[in-house]
Amino acid sequence: MEHMIPKYIIKPPFRFVEQYNYTFKTHSKKRWFNRRLIDIISSEFRSYPIEYYKEIINTGEMTVNGKMVTENYIVLDSDVIIHSIAKIETPILNIVPKIIYEDDDLVVVSKPPD
Repeated sequence: MEHMIPKYIIKPPFRFVEQYNYTFKTHSKKRWFNRRLIDIISSEFRSYPIEYYKEIINTGEMTVNGKMVTENYIVLDSDVIIHSIAKIETPILNIVPKIIYEDDDLVVVSKPPD
C-alpha cells in the first residue's frame, strides 16, 4: 500500500493538512450477510444521517466489489465495500513537542493536544 506524505500549510498559530483523497475499504462481516447495504451502513456507521448514506450509495461514491449498487443491495460473503472521500483534517497548533523530563523509566512530553 502506498503511503501518503502529508502536505502541511502553516498559518500561525495553526498547522493544516492539505485536503487529500482517502478510501475506506472493508470486507463484509458475517453479521452483515443477507442484509441490505443501507441497513448495515446506517446502523454500523452512525456518524452521518441515513440520507447521507443513501446519497453516497445511489451516486456511486460507495461501491461493492468496485461496482455501483443500490441501497437495497443484499450484502454477500466476500463482498468488499469501498467509499472514497476527500478528507479534511482538523487543524492543530503548530507547536514542536518538547521533552520536559526523561529518565530510564519515564518520558514526559509537552505537545499540542492532537
